[in-house]
Amino acid sequence: MTLLDIQKLSICFHSRAGDVHAVDGVNIWLEKGKILGIAGESGCGKSTTVLAISRLLSANSRISHGKIIFKGEDLLQKTEKEMEAIRWKHISVIFQGSMNALNPIKTVGSQIVEPILIHEPRTSEKEAISRTKSLLESVGISSKRFSNYPHEFSGGMRQRAMIAMSLSCQPELVIADEPVTALDVMIQAQILELIKQLSEKLSLSMIMISHDLSVLFGLCDQIAIMYAGRVVEYGSANDVFKNPIHPYTARLMQSIPNIFGEKVLIDGIPGYPPDLLNPPVGCAFFDRCVERMSCCSERAPELLNVSKNHFSACHASYK
Repeated sequence: MTLLDIQKLSICFHSRAGDVHAVDGVNIWLEKGKILGIAGESGCGKSTTVLAISRLLSANSRISHGKIIFKGEDLLQKTEKEMEAIRWKHISVIFQGSMNALNPIKTVGSQIVEPILIHEPRTSEKEAISRTKSLLESVGISSKRFSNYPHEFSGGMRQRAMIAMSLSCQPELVIADEPVTALDVMIQAQILELIKQLSEKLSLSMIMISHDLSVLFGLCDQIAIMYAGRVVEYGSANDVFKNPIHPYTARLMQSIPNIFGEKVLIDGIPGYPPDLLNPPVGCAFFDRCVERMSCCSERAPELLNVSKNHFSACHASYK
């Protein structure tokens, strides 16, 4: 069953230099109980795409086209009041910077209790506190830390607290925007294992954003690769990892060090992403692609099914 279906989503940001076309015709879908990973270099539109789901984009943004179908309803047609009822109760977010996401002058426990009381008015404060303490325990934080403030938590504990908060109202969809970026390797492993355990235990539907492809392949069911505001490849984690079709995805795979293979220098991708103030007419990866053809500069490739449930936006892959 499809829980989320993003159709031809386009988003631009107004700036002094003009409109930045951050997201251009993105198609993404997520099945109930599955985890979708989104990868791509900085500025490719990952966070913008997922923040549009909960309508948390900045004031200078504009969704110019598309639909975001969640549980059969288009979220872009909802009023702000209607979205307030959906956020946290049905769609929650684990933000990248947990210290910035948590209110420094409120205890961690009170911040987790708050959405429960707002979205479940029939729940008593005593019951909400009890539930919050159970949530803290479930993410590896002693319930005795309920009254502590964010600055009294380590970075890993703050991220665990954010995960507990995201689960407070038992949402159908959890969005994790690079939840382990600022943590050291050992804490990253613990947080990722926690997310995996909770997703299996609670049958969560999740969207995970990360620059680390190895993180996504170890955690996600489906992978979407984005480049310059577009999805260039989409498929199962196994297919994308073992058989990357798009040249950009293939080069990303080559950037992952192989600890068991020969020690060689990583071959990066030469050049730079296109200027999204003036996006190219054809394929955005044209200038950096080793498989480019003349047609690639003339028209942008569509995201098409090139094998069983494996999609690619590349003219060369259509042959």
